[in-house]
Amino acid sequence: MRNFDLAPQQVDHLFKYFPEHESFILTDLIKHSNFPPSEKDNDAIEIMLEKQYKYIIKTGQSGFYFKLTDLGREVKKAGGHFAYLKKLEEKELVDNLRQKLNDEKLKYDVKISKRIFKTYWWTFSFALIALIISLVLGILKVIERLNPISK
Repeated sequence: MRNFDLAPQQVDHLFKYFPEHESFILTDLIKHSNFPPSEKDNDAIEIMLEKQYKYIIKTGQSGFYFKLTDLGREVKKAGGHFAYLKKLEEKELVDNLRQKLNDEKLKYDVKISKRIFKTYWWTFSFALIALIISLVLGILKVIERLNPISK
């Protein structure tokens, strides 16, 4: 009977022994691990590593040699299966927070855009009136300097 309950712990433990880029024989690594013989279920570990998690792939014709995939090397670099899952969970929390803040920013951007759209002609009108008043006062000042009023 296959023991799929212990396989994740064994998978996590085996990452200490996996070579980074070389091929290896999985049963030899399992044999050299510190698990008791009753807990060494080679088939369950192989199924978990190769089929479920896709951490290893078979190399060669014999089917005994395996090699870490890119994902497997990433998991090894993270410190094992459970450390990698924790890292993914933390990344997901950060992404969720970033998405929430981005949604909130978008909501405020829409409100500001609506307010600007509603008040655009009012502000344009006030600016135009201010420009006309400034030009009229400027022209009056120039005329006053050119034609001094004699008393």
